[in-house]
Amino acid sequence: MTGMDGLYEEIHHLAFHYHWTERDILDMPRAKRRRYLALLANKLEQMHKGIDE
Repeated sequence: MTGMDGLYEEIHHLAFHYHWTERDILDMPRAKRRRYLALLANKLEQMHKGIDE
């Protein structure tokens, strides 16, 4: 996956789950965007574990 593909994936996940605009996401510093992605990944993992148990 190229850097641009990764960026599009980040935008997709944040926009889909938080309903933020592409511009809002791109205006965030990279570290902040990555922090939200980590929080989202943790939450989704917790939800998935709850379904599997």
